Amino acid sequence: MRDELDDLIRESCATDPLFKSLFEAAGRRRQLVQSLGALREAMGVRRADLARQMATSSAALDRLERGESSPDLLTLDYYAALLGKRIEWRLVDDPAAASPPAGQGAEPRAGRRRSPAKAPEQASAD
Repeated sequence: MRDELDDLIRESCATDPLFKSLFEAAGRRRQLVQSLGALREAMGVRRADLARQMATSSAALDRLERGESSPDLLTLDYYAALLGKRIEWRLVDDPAAASPPAGQGAEPRAGRRRSPAKAPEQASAD
């Protein structure tokens, strides 16, 4: 089964640049989480103590450190801060990723449209 999955991932990476980009990003996230776990251990911080500070269980933190969960950005930032570190997030161009279709890049998603702002004289008249 694992060989089939590896073959599928290899094939998808070879044929779909966006898939390859997202797969590589997942690998970078796993490396970041593993680095946090290694730093925690090097600092002599017990997993149970850190979990308590993060208001989670030791088992949940263990799953996070092994890459078995997908933490949100806030969780990673908090984990790093408790170890006296800061994660620097950067937005960079990804030439492998597909660009949005022409004319659709700036449009908000359905259901999230904002009404135009009222002019100051309209706002006070309401």
